[in-house]
Amino acid sequence: MSLEVNEMECLFIQNNLHLWVNIIFFITAVGAFCPYLKWRKLYTPAVKHKHLTLMLCGVIPFLVTAWAGVSNVGYTKEFLSASLYFSGFSSILLRQYALTFLQDLPNMPKYPYSEYQIQCLKTIKKRRLSFVIIALYLFFTGTLILLYLS
Repeated sequence: MSLEVNEMECLFIQNNLHLWVNIIFFITAVGAFCPYLKWRKLYTPAVKHKHLTLMLCGVIPFLVTAWAGVSNVGYTKEFLSASLYFSGFSSILLRQYALTFLQDLPNMPKYPYSEYQIQCLKTIKKRRLSFVIIALYLFFTGTLILLYLS
């Protein structure tokens, strides 16, 4: 009997979509804060502020609303719309973070950055129009979903 229960528990864990979604969102949320916790002593106050703003006003609210949307709480379309809005905020805040980071990089001599990281941040800095289009698309899509609900 206990062997059957163990097999059932293993089958439940393997086929439980919500468990895997929760695990993925938890790992992503922890991964979003790890760089901040690791490098905060080397950041300038402006970079600290932009990084924390990106996490608290963009990435974490996006993860929470997306998680709530795929959970069985209801209001799926509303949470989808909110997650699209927070994705738009995240794209705006990511560009602001990149601009501040590149501007303050000479003031952070002990920060161990890689050339790939700097290349990515410079690409983000150059592609202003792309980020505007992405943010507008996400806000427009979220608004259309809310209008569709009415």
